[in-house]
Amino acid sequence: MAMKVNQRKERVREYFDAIEQHEDGHIEELPAFVIDDVVNHNPVSSEDVEIRDTQGREAYKRHLESLTTAFPNLRLEIEDMVAEDDRVAVRFTLRGTQEGRLMGIEPTGRELTLSVIAIYRFEDGKIAERWGEASR
Repeated sequence: MAMKVNQRKERVREYFDAIEQHEDGHIEELPAFVIDDVVNHNPVSSEDVEIRDTQGREAYKRHLESLTTAFPNLRLEIEDMVAEDDRVAVRFTLRGTQEGRLMGIEPTGRELTLSVIAIYRFEDGKIAERWGEASR
């Protein structure tokens, strides 16, 4: 049975909660949220993003671990969420204190607030693709 639009929106909320509840940058529940060959079109997992950083669950894991390690107190506040067909678009605020290196930027110890828009495409109830854009 195909997942309904509201179910996909709820999965995104659960996914955001799992990211916030990370343990030392590790999101244990990741396999429950993304397919094996997930494609992340905008990863933050490397200073020089290569194709290996965009495809597969391990690359997606590196992306999230980079983010949650840099911002151990990461918080994601959903501002808007729109869903249609197999996609969910989310506008959210990302807040956290930068305590780790991220994309070549040394830790600043300052709180960062970003406005982010991300689009998630679902396949079989899990995230199959992600696109994201952020601004200060």
